Amino acid sequence: MQKVSFIVLIGITLVCVKPVAQQPLSANAQEVSLLHRKVVVAAGTGLALGITTYGLSQAWYNEYDKVNFHWFDDSQQWLQMDKAGHFLSSYHFGMGGYNAFKWAGFSENTSLWIGGNTGFLLLLGVEYLDGKSSGWGASISDLASNTAGSLLFIGQEKIWHEQRITPKFSYRQSPYASKNPGLLGDGLQEEWLKDYNGQTYWLSFNIKSFINSNHIPAWLDLSLGYGGDGLMRGSLADQNSSEFANIQRLRQYYFSLDADLWRIPTQSKWLKTSFRVLSFVKIPFPGVRIDSKGGLKMEWLSF
Repeated sequence: MQKVSFIVLIGITLVCVKPVAQQPLSANAQEVSLLHRKVVVAAGTGLALGITTYGLSQAWYNEYDKVNFHWFDDSQQWLQMDKAGHFLSSYHFGMGGYNAFKWAGFSENTSLWIGGNTGFLLLLGVEYLDGKSSGWGASISDLASNTAGSLLFIGQEKIWHEQRITPKFSYRQSPYASKNPGLLGDGLQEEWLKDYNGQTYWLSFNIKSFINSNHIPAWLDLSLGYGGDGLMRGSLADQNSSEFANIQRLRQYYFSLDADLWRIPTQSKWLKTSFRVLSFVKIPFPGVRIDSKGGLKMEWLSF
């Protein structure tokens, strides 16, 4: 659902947080410092989950009546672009939670299984709100996407002790939002959150992690993308019964290169922070786009 594009912004702030360097402490001071960190992270995580869930309940659900918990099958809507958003959100929340728990001094298993599931826990609350709203409904496919995003992060840490495969996001303005601004956004500040036609979701594979060669830069990734075109309404049936019936819906698949900014060595704190902020963004590179009708297009820059 489109509100998940908003949720991921909160998760990205967790990923971007970098602890401030401190002077060396005595053993007792270190123990006290770690205790304080654990309290802050544990309480902060619970508070963040609560505040975010409450905020969404006020911002997104107030206009709908509260009903008994129910399910709704939205697995065929928006060509599953919204599921990719759930996947991305859950992954990056998990990364942020894991990093925060590790910084606080929690064990690897605690950091991985509790911190790494922060995204799943938050989005579980969102599904509950959906299920209690007359305008929405809890979704099995959303839950599956949330689970997959958390497991991608946790699984890589367990198997490789690093993240070799990273979900990423890119956006370029489409011509469709102006035709249906109420649903797809009115202005760029809304469109990049709501217009699935302009969004692309990527999986970037770090090449050197899989092929250990001195000739391959450590930051170079191979990136596979997924997008949609002609999405004016959620379902095909709704679109065909509206004024947008003549607009063809297409799946789009992308093949491109990418840069894993975290792997670029630098001593600059400003650059390190910038790289963290941009770590979820697909960096533009030449690429190829293939659509579900067999159309093929070379792009100077895929993003």
